[in-house]
Amino acid sequence: MNNQIHATAIVEVGATLGQDCEIGPYAVIQKGAVLGNACRLGPHVLVTGATRMGHRNTIQHAASIGGGPQDKHCKREDTLLFIGDDNYVGEHCTLHRGSSSGKTTVGNHNYLMGNVHVGHDCTLGNNIIMANDAKLGGWVTVSDKAIISAGAGVHQFVRIGDMVMVGGLIRVTQDLLPYTMAARNEGLSGLNLVGLKRSGCPRESVAMLKQAYTRFCRRREKQQLFREWLGQQADPYLRRWLEFMSTTDKRGYARHPMATGISDL
Repeated sequence: MNNQIHATAIVEVGATLGQDCEIGPYAVIQKGAVLGNACRLGPHVLVTGATRMGHRNTIQHAASIGGGPQDKHCKREDTLLFIGDDNYVGEHCTLHRGSSSGKTTVGNHNYLMGNVHVGHDCTLGNNIIMANDAKLGGWVTVSDKAIISAGAGVHQFVRIGDMVMVGGLIRVTQDLLPYTMAARNEGLSGLNLVGLKRSGCPRESVAMLKQAYTRFCRRREKQQLFREWLGQQADPYLRRWLEFMSTTDKRGYARHPMATGISDL
């Protein structure tokens, strides 16, 4: 099937489109941009020449894809934005190309609702949901199956682990360990037990995660001792915690508040 390009859309010479793409009214695809097959661009979408996009992505109206990094120290013009396959990008979203690292990366099967912002040098995995007005500062990493609720703001350099649930209007300033839940500003509120159950996590692994959460997040065991304990465990979910904590962190780890009436599990 041939591409369907609206008469008012602008596809500059030097842009590359796959097959079966639909380009809406007044959309602009700049020279150097690459789109895979069956991509759908709504009205007034801007795709800059720094964008490399895979297949079957849907970009809703007035989104800005691949714009320059909001980093006044960046002098590079050769940085890129990589988007995988089967992503949904809602209206008025802004996804910026890289700065010092050279690239911003969005994986596959992600669902970004309206007005979402993904800053420069961010790395998003797969099957992530970001609700309306959620914002990521520069150099943020979001792992697979994380959910970031409406209006949440994530500080630059923060890492969000697998299957983390971030509540609405939450301020995230420290790393969130995999399978945890943040329903308060700058702190954890327990494990994402609903997400773990839905994903088929074994009861034995849930029990081990509860033990790990109590030791490190609730009782605030020293990181070196806790990592030694993690290294002795064979459970794959705890191995993921160890892997996450073995990566250099710049923001420290969010933990459970010292005094609270909310359950730590």
